[in-house]
Amino acid sequence: MRPKSSLIWTFFYQVNIDHAKCKQCDQNFSRKGGGTTSLKLHLKSKHSDKYKELLLLEQNRQQKPQTSKQLTPLQKCQKQLLLTDSLKNNSTWDDSNVKQKEMDRLVAEMISLQNLPFSFGRCGISKSNAGSITSLSS
Repeated sequence: MRPKSSLIWTFFYQVNIDHAKCKQCDQNFSRKGGGTTSLKLHLKSKHSDKYKELLLLEQNRQQKPQTSKQLTPLQKCQKQLLLTDSLKNNSTWDDSNVKQKEMDRLVAEMISLQNLPFSFGRCGISKSNAGSITSLSS
């Protein structure tokens, strides 16, 4: 049985996998489908003060920043860059440098000819090995 993540369990006891009991009125509920909708509806219709409390708890949970897993550098590179993320990214290459323009052209050519994800250009080429691209394309 997976851990209970719904805040509804603040107001109900889980009797067993298929049954729950209201902490306010001791009414038993069948949970054959495993969902909590019927429990929430019971709170809404019979214990409106507790239902409002549940809504506040849910709202507070949504406002807290979710702790996300830290991605390794390899996972960051393998993650496909979304268009919205790309537009938010303000870092740009120095396009006034002639050598940089050639580098951009070579990276674009490599991505398009080898059908690589766009994130490869961002993560797959570091400044230390960027010079080797010219030797590969020659």
